[in-house]
Amino acid sequence: MIRILARPKTLVFTLFFLSAIPVCMAAVRLYQVPMGQLPLDAIKFDIVPWSHFAHALGGVLFGALGPLQFAGVLKRRFATFHRVTGRIFVAVGMLLAL
Repeated sequence: MIRILARPKTLVFTLFFLSAIPVCMAAVRLYQVPMGQLPLDAIKFDIVPWSHFAHALGGVLFGALGPLQFAGVLKRRFATFHRVTGRIFVAVGMLLAL
């Protein structure tokens, strides 16, 4: 294992960095689907827009909450918040898989 990724802060920042582009693209889709402004190559999603919207919403939450689960300060100082966001993270992961 790479030793620099063993540090909690580095791991959290690396995960945020790696999930930044998918989260931004999912956020764009969250805007495009309700407004009906999907690009022509994604017009196939117009058949069932609510499932595409749910997938994009799940992607934003999954990408934002996932790296937070590795933050040590959440585990120590805000244990209840850590547990709640962890449960939301698992539920959103199941929504994405659906």
